[in-house]
Amino acid sequence: EDDLAPDDSDLLPLAEITLLPGERHLIRLSGSGMRRSAQKRINRTIVFDDQTYQANELVDSTLNLTMLGLTYGYSVVKLQQLDIALTFGVQVVEVEANAVVRSRVVRDAETGVTPLPLAGVEGRYDFNERWSAELRFQYLSVEFDEIDGSVMDYRAALTWRKNPYLVFGLGYRAFGFEVDSQDIDTPGKVQMEMAGPLLFMRGSL
Repeated sequence: EDDLAPDDSDLLPLAEITLLPGERHLIRLSGSGMRRSAQKRINRTIVFDDQTYQANELVDSTLNLTMLGLTYGYSVVKLQQLDIALTFGVQVVEVEANAVVRSRVVRDAETGVTPLPLAGVEGRYDFNERWSAELRFQYLSVEFDEIDGSVMDYRAALTWRKNPYLVFGLGYRAFGFEVDSQDIDTPGKVQMEMAGPLLFMRGSL
């Protein structure tokens, strides 16, 4: 990122569907994606996989991230104003990186996909009928075949309920992961951290 200079900030859309089969159970499917690109004349020689990018060449680069998650939760504390659940899920992370020198047709695209299990806790506290505070935290570090990975995801938000079916929220989210693959077919290492304000709307049936 320091050499190829993609934008420091970007909009990360997120969609979630949560099912509540019973008083204490939840099943959540989530998905998000981010697309970043840049064009820069590099000031030093860079070796990426089996390609060499020379100093002073103009390089077009892309870095794409796609995440799909499935989470199960069970409420261990369920009171009138307080709900705390333990969660377990799987986050599938796909990272695609590409760097192109159009002047001499140099191109090197790499894609890596890995599933990362997550354990965590989440809770909600209702101040009154309209205002609530929410917190989610998930983290796990695992070894899977020839892939080592760790992932951390947390968010905190304040929500306002307009009616029983519509909620607006404002908060903060941080997400980071590191994947190190020794697999012969897809070797490499990816490390990424993202953090920023979170704005959302939630509808229910």
